[in-house]
Amino acid sequence: MNRLAGVFYEHEEFRRRHECASAAAVAELLRLGEPVEEVAALLGVDAGRVRALKSLAQQAPPAGSDGSSESS
Repeated sequence: MNRLAGVFYEHEEFRRRHECASAAAVAELLRLGEPVEEVAALLGVDAGRVRALKSLAQQAPPAGSDGSSESS
């Protein structure tokens, strides 16, 4: 059971990181002046999803600052 919980946690963390990366890319396209509708068409989603990703990007910490104490 613990292994299953660990796999679930890893999957959720991967999904969260992927969504944050997508949000950052969407926010950058919008910042560069691309219309919401065009970004949505590019991604194959509706405009509401693009707005949600933009909102997520505004809430997320900057890339590379995930709060971990890892150093390179």
